Amino acid sequence: MKNLESYNMGLSIVTRLQQEYFFSKTRSMYVAKVLGNSIMFYPVTINKNKEREVTEKQLDALTKKKFNGQLSVKSQRKIVQICQNWDDTINYINAKNKQAGRKERKQIILLTLTLSDKQKHDDNWIKRNMLNRFLIKIVREKPDTKYLWKAERQENGNIHFHILLDNYFDKEKIQIWWNLIQRDNQYHRAGLINETFLGSPSTRIESLKDVDNSIAYIAKYMQKNDEKKPITGRLWGCSSELRKLKNITYNITKSEIQTMANELITTVDNYFCNEYCLIINKIRDIAEIKSHLYNMAPIVQYTFEHNVTALKTTALSPEIAIESSDWFQEIARNVGVINTSYAYNNELLFSF
Repeated sequence: MKNLESYNMGLSIVTRLQQEYFFSKTRSMYVAKVLGNSIMFYPVTINKNKEREVTEKQLDALTKKKFNGQLSVKSQRKIVQICQNWDDTINYINAKNKQAGRKERKQIILLTLTLSDKQKHDDNWIKRNMLNRFLIKIVREKPDTKYLWKAERQENGNIHFHILLDNYFDKEKIQIWWNLIQRDNQYHRAGLINETFLGSPSTRIESLKDVDNSIAYIAKYMQKNDEKKPITGRLWGCSSELRKLKNITYNITKSEIQTMANELITTVDNYFCNEYCLIINKIRDIAEIKSHLYNMAPIVQYTFEHNVTALKTTALSPEIAIESSDWFQEIARNVGVINTSYAYNNELLFSF
């Protein structure tokens, strides 16, 4: 990247950007993509990625242990992109429902589950016997619920989970369900747990509808790594439907980018530009910008409709929904559990 401080600061943003190769005369159409409170623009290209030979370094990477307790940069980006597609699609669904006079609204909530006692089983055991059972309960209660979870280590050494859900659940019921699971696995004192006695305060629910930049807030929780005591096994997982969501991109012209840049870039510190892309950061009214992009490129509706269809796809049962997820299959391979029916029959899981 060029040293932006060397530019003549008396020039307008557009004039400075026009000096970049990014706005080459041979380029006419670009693509806009929103991530968090940033927008990235890059040129449309028709060249397919050429097949690259597998280098020794790549082969060496393939032979390394799959899970090392750390989220790779690629995984971090994947999680954030899934959340972005998910959030954009939910906003689209809510907007369409509002236009049609329907009261239905969906939202993403952030749920945290903690252990009420010192961890006495390994991480995979906790995920298999407790997290798995909790997710099945959630999907049973509301079959259209999609989820994304991330495991982390607390300062006390216990594993805990951050879970994103796209349905609202009563916080008292959540606490009851999780504490029942804890009680059955010796992490909560024995006794009756119900609406009268909820048990230990082991759960927390946060609504993200009032968060200015929900994706940035989500990323803070979903991208953290703990180098002191990494998690054993898979660090995150999600509903299979979320992996089917397509990225929301908008076709845009050079002049439209320059107009937006002139309005959105306030200082040289909030944008990056080279020959491949232009990124504008720290945009306050990102929802308004996304609406503006949608109106400029209405063809993106087809992508939204694809995502809506993907989110409405539900399995025949919550057990199948869980069993089909990548994270469950990985745990099954590690610990030898064939499926949830097998687990129930052998008292590895307990139904409510």
